[in-house]
Parts: sequence; C-alpha cells; structure tokens
Amino acid sequence: MPLMLFIYGRFFLDTRAIHIPYTQIAGQLCYVVVPVVLGMLIKWRFPNSAKRMVRLFLRPLAFSFIFIIIGFGIYVNLPIYALLGAYPLLFPIAAALPWMGFLLAALLAFLCRRSRAEILTISIETGIQNNGIAILVLLYSMPQPEGDIGAAIPLVVGFITPFPLMLAYAVVAIREGKCSQCCRKKKITELVGTDDEEQQKGLKSSSKDQNFETIIP
Repeated sequence: MPLMLFIYGRFFLDTRAIHIPYTQIAGQLCYVVVPVVLGMLIKWRFPNSAKRMVRLFLRPLAFSFIFIIIGFGIYVNLPIYALLGAYPLLFPIAAALPWMGFLLAALLAFLCRRSRAEILTISIETGIQNNGIAILVLLYSMPQPEGDIGAAIPLVVGFITPFPLMLAYAVVAIREGKCSQCCRKKKITELVGTDDEEQQKGLKSSSKDQNFETIIP
C-alpha cells in the first residue's frame, strides 16, 4: 500500500502526511480471509455437505450480491463517484482494469499448467476478491477524505466488473444452446428430424414389401 500511494496518490495528496493504520487494515483483511478459510475447511472435511451448500446457496447469494452492489452500492457511494467528474479519463481506465485483471490472472494460471476450469476460477476470483478487499480497506481503515478519494477507482471497477462476466456467460449460453430461443429451435429441429426419419423408414418398409410381393406372387 505505501508503494501504491506513492505511485498514484502523490498527484493528489501529500503522501508524507498520510498515516497508514496497519492494525485496522489487518483487521479488515481478517473479515475476508477467515470466511474463505472456513469454506475451504468445510469443503475439505465435508465435501458432500459443501456441494449441497453450493447448490442451494451459491447462485442466489451471488445474484443478490451483484444486484446489491450495482443498485444500493451506487446510491450510497454517489459522493465518491462525484469526485471523478473532474477526471473523465478515469472511467475508460477503470473499465479496462477488470479485463486486464481477468486476462493477467488467466495467463498466470495457464503458465502454471492449470486445467481449463481452474484457469477460469482463478481469473474470476482474483479480480473480484482483490477489488472487494481494496474497497473495504480504503473506506473503513484510511482517514477521510483520503479513504473516499482512494476508493473512487475500486468502486467504479466494482460497478463495471460484472458486465464482462455477464457478456461471457451470454456468449457461452448462446454457443451451447442454453437460451430459450435456442432450445426452441433445437426442439423443432429434433421433431422435424424424427418425422423425416420415420417417413424414410416408412418408405423403405413399403418399398421392401412391394419388392417382396413382386418376387413372391
């Protein structure tokens, strides 16, 4: 964090006068690390219960968190977003950060010879969790207004992060035929194909019967 403050914060703040609360930062990081460790222990000791919990709670909680972050999070942090009005160039930079994070994490996982599923998991989890940690630490550990100024970019990144994932999911769903329109077309083609096969079988059987009748009067 001191290095990041020196790189980015020296254009806006006097970095020598900023006091970094390392104890509060460690406490905020424990709020994130402890649930992750508990989840890993549950999956290791009780794999069947972990699969059942993922099936029942993961998707509803994930969608609810996305809607809360996009909806309620924007309303609560409107004063922080107002700080970006003087620097409109920061919006496209913030929009590019999720893509860079996903691609860099996927590249590192690929170089470590992980499987395709692990590459996708590492790529997504790295970008999402690091962004949440930055927002949590800056808003609740740093003094104000330095905390709000520092959290402006992570909040914009957190707002934009779900859109690449939604776009990727839509592309995969269309390619695999999981959307409703694709399923309808697939069912229609299957029905037409079965009708054609039945007609061809009927024609073949009728032609065989006719040939048999001509051979044996």
